[in-house]
Amino acid sequence: NYIFEIELNYQNKIYKFRGFLDTGNELYEPVSGLPVIIVEKRCIPGVFYHEKYFYKIPYKVITGDTSYFEGIKIKNVYFKNNNRDFYADVILCTTNTLLDSNKRFEAILSRCII
Repeated sequence: NYIFEIELNYQNKIYKFRGFLDTGNELYEPVSGLPVIIVEKRCIPGVFYHEKYFYKIPYKVITGDTSYFEGIKIKNVYFKNNNRDFYADVILCTTNTLLDSNKRFEAILSRCII
């Protein structure tokens, strides 16, 4: 099962959504080494980026195109599926793109999370 229930606490507010563990995705923040989660922006309203918490994460896609995500560090994010549950520190990035048209998940997880 590659779908995880995810719960995070940001500024004393709890956000819950589902994430897909993409085994071909190795996205991590290069300085801290933390794995990156890409979440649909609509799932985490109220999470704002402040410059002191801001990270730029470069990435390259299979076509060779490069760009970067902007993200913030979130500590003790809870992950759970049928096989396991654990906590991890992550870099949280957002997208305006709908990640799954069948609405099975709202986030993409790097395999570095495991």
